[in-house]
Amino acid sequence: MNAGMKALLIENLKSLKLSTTIRNLQSHLRQARQEKLDYDEFLLNLTETEVQVRQENGCKRRLREAKFPLLKPLFIIFPEFRIFFHAFVFILL
Repeated sequence: MNAGMKALLIENLKSLKLSTTIRNLQSHLRQARQEKLDYDEFLLNLTETEVQVRQENGCKRRLREAKFPLLKPLFIIFPEFRIFFHAFVFILL
C-alpha cells in the first residue's frame, strides 16, 4: 500500500470513527502479508478487533454510568443475616 492510499484510508477510518482499526491497521496489514490472507479474512480480523474493543468499552461505560455503590451492606444482599446479626449482638451484650 503506497503512502497516499494509506493516508486516504486513515482519513476514511477517522471519519467513520474506527479508532481501534487505525491503531491496529499496520499490524493487521503485516499479518495479512505474512499469512497471505484473503481480503475477506483480512477484513474479518480487522473488524473483529474493533467490535471487541467497542463491546469492552461499552460495558465499562455502562458500569461507570450505573454508579453502583462501592460497598453494599450484607443485610441488603442477604436479609436473613439481619436477624442473625441482631441475635448475635444481643447475646454479646
